[in-house]
Amino acid sequence: MTETTTRAARRALPLHWKMAIGFVAGLLLGLFAYYVAGSDAPWVQWLTTYVTQPAGTLFLRLIFMLVIPLLFSALVVGIAEMGDVRSLGRVGWKTLAYTVVVSSIAVAIGLLLVNWLQPGAGVDRLAAQQMLAEGSERASAIVSSSAGQPQGLDMLLAIVPSNIITAAAENSILAVMFFALMIGIGLVMTKSAAAQTLQRGIEGLFEVSMTLIGLVIKLAPYAVFCFMFNLAALFG
Repeated sequence: MTETTTRAARRALPLHWKMAIGFVAGLLLGLFAYYVAGSDAPWVQWLTTYVTQPAGTLFLRLIFMLVIPLLFSALVVGIAEMGDVRSLGRVGWKTLAYTVVVSSIAVAIGLLLVNWLQPGAGVDRLAAQQMLAEGSERASAIVSSSAGQPQGLDMLLAIVPSNIITAAAENSILAVMFFALMIGIGLVMTKSAAAQTLQRGIEGLFEVSMTLIGLVIKLAPYAVFCFMFNLAALFG
């Protein structure tokens, strides 16, 4: 039975190929709907409004739902398993340097590609205006949220949450990371049976979160199909 399962797993199509198939299929079917029926066709509007758009949004919500518990448990477990607070400083500096270097490379690649490919340059003006109009409410919310973010010293102080539940509800990732850092350090410094029980519980949360993320990621090809179908069917 195990050998049969192993062979089946080997024969199974890799996830990235499934996502590529979903991408191409959604794009082709969306273009077919756009040029044959038109984006204003009742069945296209119904399909995008009640099927593909909700399915894609559901996938994103599932991912976002698991971000906080996965991030928190992974950080706590990683720090607690070090066993020595002094080693945390060395790993922290290496991680910071790695993050700065990799982020700088990512920004450089992004600037290079956006100036080279110029995304959106060939989009029809009417379609662009429609997309801007539909996204204006969300864009305004993002701009308002960015304007309300703390700056300077207040930004550093905001990393330390006064209420971790509120920070998690507001998706304050840095605040959640700081809280996880403190819990991990506390577990390293506390040598008791209760602390070990708490650590095992957080390890269980990490394992459950990873299992759920694995299940959600299997839905990615269908979500990609829905996103591409919406984009092509409505905007060509």
